[in-house]
Amino acid sequence: EIDPNFNTEDEDINTMVEYYASEEDFNNGIAIADPTSFTTSEAPTTIIAEVVDLDNFCSSAEQQSFEIRVNPIPLVDITDMDGAIVCIDPQTGEVIETDFSPPILDTELSEEDYAFEWSLNGTPIAFTGSAYAVEGPGTYTVTVTDLTNNQTSCQASSTAEIIQSNGPDFEVNVLSQAFDGSHSVEVTNIQGDGNYEFAIDNGPWRSLSEGEQSIIFTDLEAGDRVVRGRDVGGCGEVTIPVSLIDYPQFFTPNEDGYNDRWNIIGLANQSNAKIYIFDRYGKLLKQLSPSSPGWDGTYNGKALPGNDYWFSVQYEEPSSGVRKEFKANFTLKR
Repeated sequence: EIDPNFNTEDEDINTMVEYYASEEDFNNGIAIADPTSFTTSEAPTTIIAEVVDLDNFCSSAEQQSFEIRVNPIPLVDITDMDGAIVCIDPQTGEVIETDFSPPILDTELSEEDYAFEWSLNGTPIAFTGSAYAVEGPGTYTVTVTDLTNNQTSCQASSTAEIIQSNGPDFEVNVLSQAFDGSHSVEVTNIQGDGNYEFAIDNGPWRSLSEGEQSIIFTDLEAGDRVVRGRDVGGCGEVTIPVSLIDYPQFFTPNEDGYNDRWNIIGLANQSNAKIYIFDRYGKLLKQLSPSSPGWDGTYNGKALPGNDYWFSVQYEEPSSGVRKEFKANFTLKR
């Protein structure tokens, strides 16, 4: 800012100072209209000043000049990291390291030419380097000071907000009963800081719709299934195994690698379950372990003919833990 006031030793002399932005302006009589708001981007800019007697408008015989040097502020910008995700372990509060976590706020400026002050949510951080690996969520600000000119020490700041995320915590409820034929499970009590989606085994991912508190998967086949939940941002995946119990309607023991054995599906983790196979007259043909490969369609080493056979199974209902018995028939095809 240029001071337009001019003081002389004789307060009775009525004078003012005119300023010119260049020698050309001076020669053409184009004075700076408002010196208090004068700005320039040229470096350096030579300002010419002369004194004018306001009584007769005569100018001083000599002029004075001075230079205005423009020093650019540091070019710092970390806003491209605004909205970046840091993965945080919900149990320990520590950063989970991935290929993107923790985010690095890099000014890409020289530590020899600039000084750096960092803050988190307005509180200074004890770090003075040019690139900062964040340790949690919040609003990060870096203020950069130019060290190449000790007279100006020009500064500039930039800010980025970092978002916390982690893998989901959730529960799985088996909604269907054993031997229902078609099965369903519910993903519920979903907790965590991320944006989550869920899948059964390697099936398609589904996320909560607006207003939903749980996700239900229906028309599931029996067997040992895995419910998967993951953070869309990449901060972790959690899996929960479930067993959906049912039985094959038929089997074909022809050693072609398909349906060669018969056993209850999804019961392998119940070692105390009991499975019995009978012929149509009630004769016991085989007692099976739920974890065994299954019945091969023989009795005393002899292949039995294609026909309907009966079974009974004693097991614990997964949804309630109640001990139950189920009976039905299936078909041996040859």
